[in-house]
Amino acid sequence: MMKLLSKIWLKSSFLFYPVQRIFNGNFWVIFSKHFGDFSGKTVLDLACGTGDLRRYIKPKTYIGVDINLPYIQKAQKIYHQNNTTFLNKDITKFTPSIKFDVIFLVGSAHHLSDEQLMKTLKLVKRCRPSQFILCDGYPRGFLKGLLWWLDDVLGGGKYFRGEKELLRFVKKEFKEASCGVLYANWSLYKYPYVYIES
Repeated sequence: MMKLLSKIWLKSSFLFYPVQRIFNGNFWVIFSKHFGDFSGKTVLDLACGTGDLRRYIKPKTYIGVDINLPYIQKAQKIYHQNNTTFLNKDITKFTPSIKFDVIFLVGSAHHLSDEQLMKTLKLVKRCRPSQFILCDGYPRGFLKGLLWWLDDVLGGGKYFRGEKELLRFVKKEFKEASCGVLYANWSLYKYPYVYIES
């Protein structure tokens, strides 16, 4: 039964945004106020899902990459600007063909095992962006256990890490990095992040 629900969830891109909005409140508004709109930047959004980040930034070029084809197809229908591209690829094996000013890994590190996260960080290091932002949700409050279980069962997200643990991983590849936590209104999560600027 749970495998069937997981399959439905992973193929139901139309459910992704409303569910994210219910669980994450105004996260994207808080995120964009904290980090900016990246005007004029070349942006790579790793594990982009349905491309929600694209709605809140104004890059010169945006490329979103995700392994989930229905989510990529949904993103392509929503965001069809000339400067926006979505690719159906595994981020741990992705080799970019251009240089990026900014690379994002937002809301998805909890889907990556330690080994997959390190592969992704090595990719980011090879790309040598001016900025790298890793930000992930971390369940909190009285529903924490239920949210952790739901994410694991429905989407394979069982690797939740706090800001210090994320920083420890990032520092294996990057010397200079800072970390913190964002809080969104009406959210069932807190958002540990690691930020790198060169």
